[in-house]
Parts: sequence; C-alpha cells; structure tokens
Amino acid sequence: MQAATDRLFGTAEALTERARRQGRIRDDVTGQDIILLLRGAYQAAAPLARAVPELWRRYLAVIVDGLLSTTAAPLPQPASTRPRPTDRNGGMPRG
Repeated sequence: MQAATDRLFGTAEALTERARRQGRIRDDVTGQDIILLLRGAYQAAAPLARAVPELWRRYLAVIVDGLLSTTAAPLPQPASTRPRPTDRNGGMPRG
C-alpha cells in the first residue's frame, strides 16, 4: 500500500510540474494539492452519490477551473511543507 501511495504522489507531482511548465495551471499548486482536491470532490459528492451519482463531476469542474493559470490570484496560504497526509497505517486518509 505504501509503495502504491508513493507512486501516486510521485505521478501527481510529475504531472503537476509538467502542467506548471506548460503554463496550464497556476504556479503555486503542488501534486499534493491535486490529490487532496480530488479527494475533496469525492467527499463533497459522497452524501448524495446514490441520488445524483455524477455530482462529483460538478465539484471536479469547479476545482479544475480554480487550478487554471489564466485567472489565478495569489493563494491565501502557502503549500504545506509537512509530509503528505497519511493515516495510522501509512496510506492515504480514509474518506
């Protein structure tokens, strides 16, 4: 599980860095930000998942729009310098 988590974070960081270099996303976004935001979209839609199974797409669209570099205003808080979030078993936090 830890190896899979490490690969996920490594891949997210590499893709985020590529998007930053290409000017596709804001300069102050990290791979960790992306993973946590995706988890947030899932968590936001989860209570209504049975009634509206595609609702997560709405929240994901809002998140993606906020990541675009074209309208970026400075973020109010810098990226975390702490290690990535894990639960007591060493994996991603459970939702």
